[in-house]
Amino acid sequence: MIVLESKYLNIPHILKKLVIKSSTIRRLSLLVLLSVLNCDKKENNSKDKRTTSMIPKNEVVYVDSVPYIYRGGKPYYVKGAASNHLYDQVGKYGGNSIRTYHVNDKTQSILDMAYQQGLSVVLGIGLKKERDHNFDYDDEALVREQFETVKEQILKFKDHPAILMWGIGNELDIEYTKPSVWNAVEDISKFIKSVDTLHLTSTILAGADVDDFKEIIKRAPSLDVVGVNVYADIVTAHKNVKASGWKKPYLITEWGPKGTWDNPKSTDWGRLVEPTSTEKANNYYKKYYQNYIYNHRNKGCVGSYVFVWGYQHHGAVQTWYGLFTKNGNPLNGVYTMQECWTGESPDNTSPEVYSSGMILNGKTADQSIKVKKGVINIASVDALDLDGDSLYYEWQIVKEGFVLSRSDKSKAMLPGISGLIESNNERLINFKMNEEGEYRLIVYVLDHLGNASVASIPFLVQ
Repeated sequence: MIVLESKYLNIPHILKKLVIKSSTIRRLSLLVLLSVLNCDKKENNSKDKRTTSMIPKNEVVYVDSVPYIYRGGKPYYVKGAASNHLYDQVGKYGGNSIRTYHVNDKTQSILDMAYQQGLSVVLGIGLKKERDHNFDYDDEALVREQFETVKEQILKFKDHPAILMWGIGNELDIEYTKPSVWNAVEDISKFIKSVDTLHLTSTILAGADVDDFKEIIKRAPSLDVVGVNVYADIVTAHKNVKASGWKKPYLITEWGPKGTWDNPKSTDWGRLVEPTSTEKANNYYKKYYQNYIYNHRNKGCVGSYVFVWGYQHHGAVQTWYGLFTKNGNPLNGVYTMQECWTGESPDNTSPEVYSSGMILNGKTADQSIKVKKGVINIASVDALDLDGDSLYYEWQIVKEGFVLSRSDKSKAMLPGISGLIESNNERLINFKMNEEGEYRLIVYVLDHLGNASVASIPFLVQ
């Protein structure tokens, strides 16, 4: 018996080369070959149908003139995370969606993971910015070249069932001068709609500027949703969207603690005083979500993506926005989001640390601490664990402005300057600085389950 694997068959070639003396055998052979081909064709068609049927239709539905997102025929409120790490941890804490910023070699695995875990994805399509890349959106050749690149990305992933919508560009409005950028966004949105009728299109703005919305209304009418990245300005975002005349849904696509550009406290030499992760959870994540996101769910806001789900590789202060440590320990904000997303209190949470409880030479971070080179300094932290867990400590000293490298493989919470701290796993430490300059003292407080809290003090060595 000869077994023919249909995927390797070249039927015309076989028929030409096949020499069979008996006409009966010849007829039987042809019937077998055609049967194999037909079965294979049916199998492929069936597979195609299965793939198509797996994709839930994502659409905007208006109820009494209020826009909502429906996914698979059901209302879908986005409880999302703007991620750069730990995508697979979102569902564990009650989230239902993740946001990416561009297509890269990890996109397929991220989409597959999201589908397996029941998460949706705003799939970011990276576009060049006028400010960052000196990109001229009045240059038709450049715009066309970018369009062709984006087109390939769309065709590659358009049938993935995890996609909720396409995010066409991120913060293209930053210091832009040419509104033709929104015409380019519109061309991409229209192309998506010509090849993909199941997913929504959006673009993401740096804030909710009324004029930007008006330009989009005029130049990119096919967009289904607009996302806004807002921090301290979240308090006025809804009012601005309404004032612009935008009637479609909008998302808060980035939000979190007050931004480092939003005039937080600083030392007398200009370095930022960072709230502790406990203070961020209480003063920003909880209040912002309830007052300026969830409370607007019936006013056009269809959800949000908290920033940043993971840890930072940029920014003025390394620990400012991350919801996790480099080692994957959840900080206080993670459990705040779990409570916001699920409506239930977590079984166990991170330790609590407040700025008043982290002391360097008897002073707190907002007292502009200056120390002498070669002199011993004493630092301590007071922490509270509401679950009664044992607490552990890790201290690090980094140069002011330190940014974690993407290639860092160290097991420490951060790769701080070695040899400075005595017994860095204690609640109270001593250290001596050998060089003048600006530094930051960071402490991580962990419980036995790996939940963490973080606090920092900027200080000047003279």
